[in-house]
Amino acid sequence: MAQRVEIGNPLLSRRSFPTIPLMPLMPRSPVFAALLLALLASLPEAASGQSRSIVVLGSPSPPLEQALRLELQARGLRMVTPLPLGPLEPVGPDPEERSVTEAEGALDRARKLYYDVQPARAAGLLEAELRARGAALARARRYDLLAKLRLWHAVCLLKQSETAAARTALASAILLGHGPPDGARFPPSVAKAFESVRRQLAVEPRARVEVELEPADAQVWVDGQPLAAGAELAPGEHWLLAESPGHLATARPVQLDSGRTTRLKLTLYPADRSVLRRQLQTLASRGELDPRSPRIAHALCRWRGVRQALLVDEGPTELTLTRLDCEHGQTTGRFREKLTRAPTELVVQRALSQLWSPGERVPTRSPGPTTSRPFYKRWWFWTLVGAAAAGATAAGVVLGTRGPGTYTLRPGL
Repeated sequence: MAQRVEIGNPLLSRRSFPTIPLMPLMPRSPVFAALLLALLASLPEAASGQSRSIVVLGSPSPPLEQALRLELQARGLRMVTPLPLGPLEPVGPDPEERSVTEAEGALDRARKLYYDVQPARAAGLLEAELRARGAALARARRYDLLAKLRLWHAVCLLKQSETAAARTALASAILLGHGPPDGARFPPSVAKAFESVRRQLAVEPRARVEVELEPADAQVWVDGQPLAAGAELAPGEHWLLAESPGHLATARPVQLDSGRTTRLKLTLYPADRSVLRRQLQTLASRGELDPRSPRIAHALCRWRGVRQALLVDEGPTELTLTRLDCEHGQTTGRFREKLTRAPTELVVQRALSQLWSPGERVPTRSPGPTTSRPFYKRWWFWTLVGAAAAGATAAGVVLGTRGPGTYTLRPGL
C-alpha cells in the first residue's frame, strides 16, 4: 500500500510536516557504494605492504648491510631498521606500586587488629588483601611482602585454633622465602608450627608443573626464580609469573600436589605501543636490549610494525643470520658460515637462498607502459565519484528548498 507523506522546507513554510530520515537511504546510494568499494580494495594493498617489509636487527657492517638490502630487494622485500625509542621519560604513578603501598597499609592495620585481640577481623582483612592484590604484588616481584601477608594470616588463624588453614598459610610463606619468625615478636606456638611445616615440606614427594605459553618464548618465574624444564618443586601454593617484552605480564597462584604434575596454559596479551615503548626503554637503560634474544627481537618487530625480521650476528670469523616470524613468535630458519675471503655478496646470496625457499621469491616488477593499474587508481574513477557526489548534493539542495508538496512513497524505500 502506498503512503502519502508531505515534505517541505521548514525555513520557507509554516506548515507542520513529518520529516523523512535520509540515512537509511545511504547504503543504497551509488556514491556510498563506490566509496566503500574503493576502501575495501585499498586494504589488501596496505596489508601486503606490511608483509613485504622486513626489519634487520643487529649491527651489520656497511658492506653487509648493502648486500642484504640488494638481495632482499631481489626477493620483493623492503629492508627497514627499528624505530628510535627516545630517552626514558618519567611516568605517573605505577598501578603495581600503588598496590604495594596499599598492601603494606593493610598489613599494618591487620597487625593492629591482632594486638587489639581481634584475630578474626585481621585474618579476614589479610585474606581479602591477598585475593585483591596478590597478582599485582607478584608482578612487582614483591614476594617478601606476599610472604609477610601469609605469615600474619597464619598467626591470626592459629590464634583462632584453625590449625589446618594456618599450616597451609605457613607453607605458602615458607615457599615464598620467609625465614623462621622472630621469637620476640611471635608466641612460641607460631615458631613451633613453622618448624613443623618446614620439616614436612622437606620430606614430601616433589611436584612438577608444565606451562604452555602464548607466546611460546615468554619467560616463567616461580616464587621469583626462573622455572627450568622438568624442575621439581615442593608441594603447596606457588606464585607463577609469565612475562615477555611487548606483552602484559600475568601472575597467578597455583596449588601443586605431592607426586603429581600440574599442567597450565598462560596467555599473554599484547601491550599497546606506549607500554611497549616503555618496556623497551627500560631494557635499554639496563643494557638488556639484546636483539639476539628471541623475546626482545619479537618485541622490536612489534615496535617497528612488521611481521618478519632478519637477525644479524656478524663476528670477526663467523656470520649468523636468523629469520624470525614475528607474527607467531617463531624462528623459521638459521644460517651460519665461517667468514672466508669469499665476497660478501656471495655469502649473503647463499644465506638468503637457504633461509627463503625458491617458492617464496617475489619477483620485482617495474611499472611499464603495459602495466595495468587498479581501477580505483584511475583518474576517471574518481571523476565519476566526484560527479555523483556533486549530483547528490545538488539534489539535496533542491529538495530542501522546495515548497511543501505531496509525494507517494512505497513502504521499504
